[in-house]
Amino acid sequence: MTQPERFEDPDHPDWVCELYGNIYGLKQGARVWYECLDTVLRTHGMARTEADQALWLKILVFLLAHVDDILIVGNKNETTSVKAHLSSAFKFKDLGDAHHFLGLVITRDRKNRRLYIDQAPYIREILDEFKMENCIPVSIPMDPKKTWEERPDDISLSPKAIKVYQCAIGKLMYLMLAIRPDLAFSVIKLAQFASALSV
Repeated sequence: MTQPERFEDPDHPDWVCELYGNIYGLKQGARVWYECLDTVLRTHGMARTEADQALWLKILVFLLAHVDDILIVGNKNETTSVKAHLSSAFKFKDLGDAHHFLGLVITRDRKNRRLYIDQAPYIREILDEFKMENCIPVSIPMDPKKTWEERPDDISLSPKAIKVYQCAIGKLMYLMLAIRPDLAFSVIKLAQFASALSV
């Protein structure tokens, strides 16, 4: 670690500066931000859930945080109150109604009081990345009766190919967890071989 440019101390060139606050991008930055957000939300009466540490609840309002993206859902009066409380503690930009969040496309049908989520752009991105944009759709992704076994002698993939396979599995897992539970069997079955490839 060196002293910042133009702030060098000529008498003590080996000394370093002590930080009194947090800087975005430091190793502990995310933890400090999370603790700060949690404190502010608790002072407004919101409680963090045990199931998901990034989800806070209060009657008629839910707040979901991912790094510095926040989604607030609920009763209009309560969401306005939460936003006002957050604006008293942080400088932030209100983007209005949510249309995208973490790769999810959010569509609202206010007339029928329905909310739809999908990941069509993310799915297209996966298909393009792995050169499968012209693949033939099937109703069942994998035959559940087929037996799979590890045969290390058959595996002769390069380290780069192994990474591509593991990357594909990771992307499919995110898709499966978000909106496609029907892919669970296939993705989990294929994921069992991801570690065998790296042996």
